[in-house]
Amino acid sequence: MPLVKLTFGYDGTDFYGSQAQTGRRTVQSELEAAVQEVGGGTHRLAFAGRTDRGVHAVGQVASGEIHWNSTLVSLRAGLNAVSPKDIVVSSVEVVDSDFHARFSARWREYRYRIVVTDVPPVLSQRCVWWRRDTLDDALAQDACQRLVGRHGFGSFASNGLSQSWPEAKLERTVLDCQWWHSADATSASGRFSELRIVATGFLPQMVRNIAGAVVQVASGAQPAGWIDELLSAGDRRMLKEGAPPHGLILWRVGYTEFGNGCQA
Repeated sequence: MPLVKLTFGYDGTDFYGSQAQTGRRTVQSELEAAVQEVGGGTHRLAFAGRTDRGVHAVGQVASGEIHWNSTLVSLRAGLNAVSPKDIVVSSVEVVDSDFHARFSARWREYRYRIVVTDVPPVLSQRCVWWRRDTLDDALAQDACQRLVGRHGFGSFASNGLSQSWPEAKLERTVLDCQWWHSADATSASGRFSELRIVATGFLPQMVRNIAGAVVQVASGAQPAGWIDELLSAGDRRMLKEGAPPHGLILWRVGYTEFGNGCQA
C-alpha cells in the first residue's frame, strides 16, 4: 500500500480536539473511520500537530498507508463523501516511505482571528474572538516582533508546564510573527484582525496565550515591554487568562525551509 499525505481542514467546534480519545468524537477518529470505509489501510494516521477542543484547521496534515487502486482525485472525493461535513480533505499525495506528517515537518503556521464590534458577529462566532474594545495595530505589531527568535516560552505554555518542565524543554523558535488587520475599519461585520505566527514547534496552548498577551498590549492594558518580561520570567502565572480556543486556526504545515515565498 502506498504512503499517502492528506491535507485537510475542519471546524473544530464539535470535536474534542484532533487526537483520538476513547468514547469521544475527535478529528482523528472520524478521519480514520473514513479511510477504513473507502478502502482500508493504516489503522492509525499520524497527524502533523495536535489541536485542542474548539480549535480549527485549514492546513492540517496526516500520513498513513491507504489501500486504493484508482486515482488520487477519486480517493479525495471518496474521503470527502464519507467524512462528516465538518472535515474536508483538500489534497491527497503519494509520498516517500520515510515521510511522516509530524516528524518531517519543518515549521507550522497558526492564525488567530479577532473581530471588534459592538454586537456579536452573526456568521463567524464559531471561528473568531469577539471583543468590544479598540485594539491598536502598532502596539500589537510591536508585541509580535518581540516574540520572534529563540526564547523560553514558559509564560505562554499551558497551566503548570512552566513549573514542571525544565527550562530547556520550554524553548521554541518563532520564525515570524505578524499582526494583520483589515483595511476597511468601518465594515458592517466589525474590524477584523489576525495574529499570524510561524514556528518550528509550539508548546501546548502557546498560540492562544500569545494571542491573549498581544491583545492585552493592543488594548492598552499592558505596555509592549511586558512581552519581554513574560519571556524572561518563564512563568505562566504572570499571564492570567489566554485567548479562547475558537479563534485559533492551524493554517499550514511546511516541509521545506521557511522563507523564499513562504512568509506568513
